Amino acid sequence: QERSRFGPDVTGEKLAIAHAPVRKAKPGEDLIIRATASSKEPVAGVKVLYRSGQGEYRDIEMRQTEPYIYRAVIPGSEVKEALEYFIEARDQSDARSRTNSISVSVTDDSEPPLLRHTPIARAAAAKPLAVTAEVSDPAGIKWVRLHYRSVNQYEDYKTIEMTPTGQKNPPAVGRAGLYQAVVPAQDVVAKYDFMYFIEVMDNHGNGRIYPELQKQTPYIVVKLARQADGGLERLGNESCENHKGYARRTRREIICQNHRDCYT
Repeated sequence: QERSRFGPDVTGEKLAIAHAPVRKAKPGEDLIIRATASSKEPVAGVKVLYRSGQGEYRDIEMRQTEPYIYRAVIPGSEVKEALEYFIEARDQSDARSRTNSISVSVTDDSEPPLLRHTPIARAAAAKPLAVTAEVSDPAGIKWVRLHYRSVNQYEDYKTIEMTPTGQKNPPAVGRAGLYQAVVPAQDVVAKYDFMYFIEVMDNHGNGRIYPELQKQTPYIVVKLARQADGGLERLGNESCENHKGYARRTRREIICQNHRDCYT
């Protein structure tokens, strides 16, 4: 009953198509395409048009399986390299609508990229923060992204691209390369600590998120050093007996203001 009462929101007279794109398929296996179509006028027909490479498009009528929901199967014999498709619908007034063309990665490769990263434990507040990772995949890397925010549940993650470091071009396919992103100082807010995770995708649509949820907490928390009185940094519980909570940071060590060997 709930399904029979379901209907997409339709604004105006426009014919609307909703579809979750299929981005990856195995060669030789049937590819199922589903979509939702709705209009003020009854929907007269929905079809999927597909091709491989630069050939002519072929079309298959999508069969209505439930109210507003349509389904078609691209046969496995047609699922091969450089496959792309789009969906077209028309209503009884002959109004038409279509999706953008969608490229499908047809491959047997299901291995995600390798990603190596040393988590950042500490950083200075209100200073740019560089995050670097070593990434590799035999298929080549499509993109690497850094997601970050303050440790504040009311904030959304921001995302920036990680780019190859010290190279004019991306690393050769199959070779490891260093990727880096720099978080602007204004996003490293002193009021909260900082958290981040890294996402990578290869050219065959395989992805990895670091840290991995199955192995550990899926984000890294960075303890921020904040400026306190007298130009010293408050470092929480890490302090000597005589100078609780205050220290001065140098390039290679953290030292108490008056006891240089308190921190090494």
